[in-house]
Amino acid sequence: MLATTVGGAIYLLVAPMSNAIYPRFSELVARNDEATLARDYHRMAQLLAMMLLPPTLLLAGFAHDILRVWTGSTVTADHVAGILALWAVGTALNGLNHVPAMAQLAYGWSSLGVVLNSVAVMVVIPAFLLLVPQYGGLAAAWIWIALNVGYLTIGIFAMHARILKQEMWRWYLQDNLLPLLAGLLATAAMVEMARLLPGLGRVAEALWLALALLAIYAATTCATPLGRQLLRDVLAHLPRRKLPRMNLND
Repeated sequence: MLATTVGGAIYLLVAPMSNAIYPRFSELVARNDEATLARDYHRMAQLLAMMLLPPTLLLAGFAHDILRVWTGSTVTADHVAGILALWAVGTALNGLNHVPAMAQLAYGWSSLGVVLNSVAVMVVIPAFLLLVPQYGGLAAAWIWIALNVGYLTIGIFAMHARILKQEMWRWYLQDNLLPLLAGLLATAAMVEMARLLPGLGRVAEALWLALALLAIYAATTCATPLGRQLLRDVLAHLPRRKLPRMNLND
């Protein structure tokens, strides 16, 4: 329960975006403006990846440290960290599916989700009943990951065979894979740096985790076209201090 509660907190980032994406996609579908829809589809996918991947990678890479800082118990961290890391990954995979799901609903196409969920129920429930009693919470977390990998493979292929037909590989590679790889590199670097640090107190370790999260956010943001554009816009609006002119006659 502790692992699913912490890992499930990632969903707090998904719901507000879904509420904003669906009306926009529906408007573009009603206008038959597929070019703008494709553009916004990728922009929203990149924005969601930039929001979801950093906290997910932090939870996956620093699960034990986060639990120890939060609960103050090394024993609790030892028992829960593995489940938390896996559950966070599965939750993020599920979250990344929300932009494609909103596109399907904007087209009035709900049957794909119904079919996928029906098949998932027939597979997942027996898997839980068979594996969880024997292997515990880790089995549940792996089943959760496998379920969402299925959504992001079978579901995405089926969707793009019917709508936004030319956008699938861009969604996979540019919108999700590149920021994921950048975030993984940043996470690995921060994990290695953490091993070189001396023993930290809870406050200092919390500050280090916050710094690691910022580093991962920076890496994932720079890996997407939308993120780079946002950074350019921010830098363009920063006040620039003019240097005083030098009078060569003085």
